[in-house]
Amino acid sequence: MPTPIGYRRRTSAEFLDELLGSYDRFTHPNYYSKLPTNISINLFVNSIDSIESSTMDYKMNVFLRMKWIDRRLRYSQQDVPDPVLNVHPSMYEKLWVPDLIFSNEKVGNFHTLTTDNRLLKLSRNGEVYTSIRISLTLGCFMDFHLFPMDIQTCPIQMESFGYSMDTLQFNWQEKGAIQLNDNIVLPQFKIKGFKLEDCTKVYSSGKFTCKEGQFIMQRQLGYYFVQMYVPTVLVVWLSWISFWIDINAAPARTSLGVTTVLTITQQAQSSANEVPKLSYIKGIDYWMTTCMIFVFAALLEYAIVQWISRKDKDSAFYKRKIQELRAKNESKRFINSQKFKTSVLSLIPGVSRISAYIQRHFEFVFLNNEEPDQKKFYQEFAIMIDKRAQVLFPLAFALFTLLYWSVLFASEEAAEQVLEGAVPYVAKYEMK
Repeated sequence: MPTPIGYRRRTSAEFLDELLGSYDRFTHPNYYSKLPTNISINLFVNSIDSIESSTMDYKMNVFLRMKWIDRRLRYSQQDVPDPVLNVHPSMYEKLWVPDLIFSNEKVGNFHTLTTDNRLLKLSRNGEVYTSIRISLTLGCFMDFHLFPMDIQTCPIQMESFGYSMDTLQFNWQEKGAIQLNDNIVLPQFKIKGFKLEDCTKVYSSGKFTCKEGQFIMQRQLGYYFVQMYVPTVLVVWLSWISFWIDINAAPARTSLGVTTVLTITQQAQSSANEVPKLSYIKGIDYWMTTCMIFVFAALLEYAIVQWISRKDKDSAFYKRKIQELRAKNESKRFINSQKFKTSVLSLIPGVSRISAYIQRHFEFVFLNNEEPDQKKFYQEFAIMIDKRAQVLFPLAFALFTLLYWSVLFASEEAAEQVLEGAVPYVAKYEMK
């Protein structure tokens, strides 16, 4: 049928102005039917920017998509020939929209550069489709028992703020409820997958609809292995060098021991700053504490060896003094008994010179007749401790390392059970 001369097709804006003339945006679509309005929701995760362990939150940029039926907005082909109307975002404020909130949100904002990042579409059957780009900082309660090999489940919760379930209900879109950009790369975590959960909330004011998406992320060990584990191993190895340094080199061994203790303490403090202050022991705490014990034990070993060495010198000195005094007392009694004989012999010509020699001989013999010196016993005992430490310390540390990593990897495998039922995610750079 030809278009009459002078006929002008109505624009969608003109039609909407007419359609919304008697529209009440403060009344939900099924107000008169007393049935709940069902909202189909879908998330497209554009990016996950960071995951902060110290503040237990994560940042993400998402497109929130919602779809519902509002029969008050139905129209026919005669009204507008387009089956779907692309509506300007300014009309968003004139329609009823669900009062969806992110219940675990810390910070959030809409994007308006270079235009309002909202999409609004209307279909003939009254279906309303909206897509909004939002940046969010969401809280994520984290479990650090296996840190730094932990697996975290970070949620995004969407619930109605003011409508109870009798009025409004959220439902996940049947297919593709959550979609992730295939270029998401995190510096310390790897996204393993996601789950769809129901988190219906019950408050004193009623029961409210809530849907939850859970993003399962596994911490990557590479950074912590290079920045924490390797340095602490080197510090522990460095503390063992003192076992090969001479016992009498006190300044060298003491400075080495103190330096390694201070260094390992600083490393432990650095690892503690990676996460919030916790009331339980983390996986890395076992490692750091044991390394500190090994380093301190190396310093303590030298203190014991040095004490034994000093005990050796002191005991030998006092032992010699006692022996000298004992020898002098014995020699004096014997020499005095000989003086009478030598005095008589001195009257005989030529014998006086012989008697003087005999007296000096007896003094030498008795004043120097000490028991065999036992200094070497303590010295050899101290050296033996050092030699045993050269073997026992590395062996004990190797056994601890084997046990530590065995338990940690076994615990990680048990923690991966959270992945059961999750939709796996593979980033584009990981695809073969």
